[in-house]
Amino acid sequence: MRQTYFRCVGIAVLLGASVPSFERRCAAADAVSTPSLAESLSGQTKIDYETAKHLFEDGDFAGAASKFRQAHDRVKDPRLLWNILVCEKAMRHYARVQKLAQRYLEEGKDTLSAEQKRAGVELLETLQTVIGSLSVNAEPGTEIAIDGEPMGVTPLQAVHLDLGKHKLVAEKAGFKLFTSTFEIVGGEQTIVKVAQVVLNPKASLVVQAATGDMIFFDGKQVAATRWQSDVEVGAHSLRVTAPAHKPYELRLDLVEGTRRTVQVTLAKESGPLWPWIVGGVAVASAAAVGGYFLFKPDTVPAEQPLGSLGTVTGTTSFVR
Repeated sequence: MRQTYFRCVGIAVLLGASVPSFERRCAAADAVSTPSLAESLSGQTKIDYETAKHLFEDGDFAGAASKFRQAHDRVKDPRLLWNILVCEKAMRHYARVQKLAQRYLEEGKDTLSAEQKRAGVELLETLQTVIGSLSVNAEPGTEIAIDGEPMGVTPLQAVHLDLGKHKLVAEKAGFKLFTSTFEIVGGEQTIVKVAQVVLNPKASLVVQAATGDMIFFDGKQVAATRWQSDVEVGAHSLRVTAPAHKPYELRLDLVEGTRRTVQVTLAKESGPLWPWIVGGVAVASAAAVGGYFLFKPDTVPAEQPLGSLGTVTGTTSFVR
């Protein structure tokens, strides 16, 4: 009679019947010889089981699946996996239904009857029409996520997915993040080729100056005349110097993966004004001296005090 229960459940899963529906159909089978799932549970596990049933009846399939999982984690009864499977099917998560059916058969291999096992196998066969497989061609060790769920690392073959559109994200250190949208067709294999571009966190810089000119990068002398190197991206300072020439200074903002060439030609400094030495004292040229007096501001005379002169005692000073 227990075989009848699982045959009914299998039909319910495929046709979309609710949990209460297939439980009522198979109630008589549950009551014979072997305790029903509900009868075999107790304590918090029984509470989770009953809560899951109510959630399912209310249309909260995700919540029901969560409660059934909590119950299964405690007692490991494969019949709870079947109930989770029904919840996932109600949400049209066919690839998850497939995994759960496989677990159901594996965990129940020593307790399920031949009829129960056959019901699981028939379900897996039926699911082939609504599930497709995905193979990913990428660098070994690339992390793959489908619709935000981690799938593992490459090599990754025959990942079963529900039919329809999906989003793939491929990530590996040293390569740029790759994203792609693809579509799964039921019963067929889809291959996604990941175009991985090497990530270059540096930029190439070439500095060409005149022979002998000293090149400084970020305050450090790096070469003379010419310098080429791969450097970190971001802000940097460049300085080129030579005797009797004005120094050249430049702020660089280097972008990842780019090549920058800087041609530097230093300008000569103007000649200095050499002083005359007269009697050990440096005297500027006549033009400079004349210029000083020519542009020296006039002294404004102060107002003189009014009145007559008188006798002044104490320290005297000029009126300023």
